[in-house]
Amino acid sequence: MKSVPLYLLFGFLGSGKTTFLKIILDRLGSKKRIGLIQNEFSLSRIESEFLNQSNIEFSLMEVSRGSHICLSQSEDFIPNLSNFIEREKPEIIFIETSGLSDPLKIIKLLESPLLEKLLYLSKLYVVVDASRFYHEVTFLKNTRNQIKHADTVILNKYDKLNRLESPEEIIESYNFKKIESWISNINPFADIIPTTYSDIPKEEINIISSEDFELQDENYFTTRVLTSDRNYSEEEITKLTPLLAGCFKAKGYILNDKNETLALRAENGKVEIIPYNNPLEKSEIIVIGEYDKISSLTNHFA
Repeated sequence: MKSVPLYLLFGFLGSGKTTFLKIILDRLGSKKRIGLIQNEFSLSRIESEFLNQSNIEFSLMEVSRGSHICLSQSEDFIPNLSNFIEREKPEIIFIETSGLSDPLKIIKLLESPLLEKLLYLSKLYVVVDASRFYHEVTFLKNTRNQIKHADTVILNKYDKLNRLESPEEIIESYNFKKIESWISNINPFADIIPTTYSDIPKEEINIISSEDFELQDENYFTTRVLTSDRNYSEEEITKLTPLLAGCFKAKGYILNDKNETLALRAENGKVEIIPYNNPLEKSEIIVIGEYDKISSLTNHFA
């Protein structure tokens, strides 16, 4: 059995996460078996709209009754998710988290023996309300941390930045450019997609749709979060590069022996390592790929 691609969805309450999932179901539900993991409140909103549409194929798993607790604190989440995958056999899975969730803690759940062969992290989305961006990023450490580890930031409700201007004018405006710059400072490798009503472009839908089990060879894809308090020499980082290139995907931040912070991304055999202008307590890398290749990287990173 090939491991299933997982999409993590972060964002503060009211940012547009559930609307994003409705769009995913509407445009992909007739093509893919989609698994949705949500809390009870969001679950009811999805059920009421799609449950009676016979052309939409999806399965729902409720995380907790009437609660927005962090997934990583739910003792039965791992076995329930494992059973859900074995029973429903989804082709892709979306997990909607709360605005207070820590991405690395949730991703580390995938290292569980019950889950490591069943699914892998394909992409991490963060949905941000553009009209509340400054408040959330300034006062909410959780939002900054989610953006820091995101693959893609959905800059939703950007039309509210100035109701007197057209969307085209807003995208070229100083306020919008400033938000883009702030996101890029937090995460220099994040893709930024401006939306209204979380309406992501067709190109993004196609990227999700084209995620293919056949990318995996004889070994299943798995996911690891590597962390270290060490500072790495230039020679060690150089040796790390071909190991990163051998992974399906990798991203993160690393401290060198000059106490400088570097941001890195690896995909399709290409590795980028650039200076990062924010302080870092420890090196942390998310790696996705075949088990044997990740094991080699893990041993080197120790």
